[in-house]
Amino acid sequence: GENVWTGEKFEDIWQHFAGRGERMERIRALTETEAEIVGQTGRHEVTDGYECPGIYHVWHKPTRDQLSKVLERLNTRFEVLHTAFELSDDKAMRAIVTDKVLRAEMISLSRDKDPAEYLKKLREELQSTKVSLLDDDLLKICWVPGREDDCYMLIAVHPMVSISTELSDLLLAAKCLAYLAEEADTNFRIDNLLQDKPLREIYRNGIRVCGLENEFDSDKRTLIFPWGIILHKSVVYLIDAWKDNYNLIMYDTINFHFHELFEGETYDDVVNYYMTLLEFMVPQPNKIFACIGFSFGGEVAYGMATRIERGRDCQPFIILGDSDLIPSLGNNFERETRKEDLDPLLVESLNLHGIPQESMVFAYNMLGYLNVRKKTIYPYEGKTYLWIAVRNNTPQTIEMRKQLAAAVAHNLKIIEFPDKDHFTLIEDPEMGRISSELLEKLAEGRKI
Repeated sequence: GENVWTGEKFEDIWQHFAGRGERMERIRALTETEAEIVGQTGRHEVTDGYECPGIYHVWHKPTRDQLSKVLERLNTRFEVLHTAFELSDDKAMRAIVTDKVLRAEMISLSRDKDPAEYLKKLREELQSTKVSLLDDDLLKICWVPGREDDCYMLIAVHPMVSISTELSDLLLAAKCLAYLAEEADTNFRIDNLLQDKPLREIYRNGIRVCGLENEFDSDKRTLIFPWGIILHKSVVYLIDAWKDNYNLIMYDTINFHFHELFEGETYDDVVNYYMTLLEFMVPQPNKIFACIGFSFGGEVAYGMATRIERGRDCQPFIILGDSDLIPSLGNNFERETRKEDLDPLLVESLNLHGIPQESMVFAYNMLGYLNVRKKTIYPYEGKTYLWIAVRNNTPQTIEMRKQLAAAVAHNLKIIEFPDKDHFTLIEDPEMGRISSELLEKLAEGRKI
């Protein structure tokens, strides 16, 4: 607008950062929230203390290299307001995003000191000390090696990070731990020592990320159900069919998660992220009975089951509702889908089921984004049931889908529904009865 920066202004700012040994990455506009916060605090003033959602007993001892890579990934995944200039009318009109300061620090304690108590005191100190917008670390990972293959970890988040990413401190901690699982190539137990009972629900900006549909009961079996893309309304009957008999954990935001993905994230990142949130909701050693998903939610359910097998020493049953187990296609297959690219038969089916074409375009673009990046489909020996909707599929397509599933799911049973297409299979309330009977037989060890 009218406040155009002159060359002299740029030079002044450049010299400011050069004098501090930093470099200027780029300039961007402030979000409304950032403008309000910075307008209240001023350019160099302090704000609230660090946000520390928990002290985690992590059943994995990270290497310095693994933590360094976690910070490197975080450093490229989000941009955070670090310094603001030109305050006007209580709002900052310009912002500089500089090199971000993220730090991982290993703390060595003598054997007679309790790591948990030490980190609790450190947490109180970090929460009570106001932090600068300009000079303080944006994220701290403080960890103390345990006596076995474990460690104790405190993740402290600068308030501006949550504001700029719109992720809570809890979700950012989950991102850190999910990235660590990716770098370590293992999923591990996580106990939040400040959490006296499992979390019931986790939200992001008022939207539920995941949650239990009932109070957790350790005497009940636990089901995991990631929703597929654009399937929110069509699976309500399944919730009604399962929630009274099982601990039912829903992952609600696969639709919204696409917008939550940091640049460059993958299917593996999504699954590890959901696995980390599972640790907050179902503490170990509780077992997971089954992972169920329709459409792309089935791919996520399969990925979670294979990682639960490695990280929780149990082998959940898997039920895939017309899902595909497609390995990564590679970057050469990335493309953007537009409305005019939709198949006429698909458009007819969408219209019949009242699904907006824009929703399907969104779904294809999300799948296109995730299917061309890293996507680890581990082999699985547990029982896997694949329901295939035959209608509107060619015999060649069905055979290819069967072969892809059989290549990784080594104890696979395929059930075909000749009179169903992808949408009628998912929307049929009868599937609630069928799935409940299947789960009951699996629980009792009866023949299917």
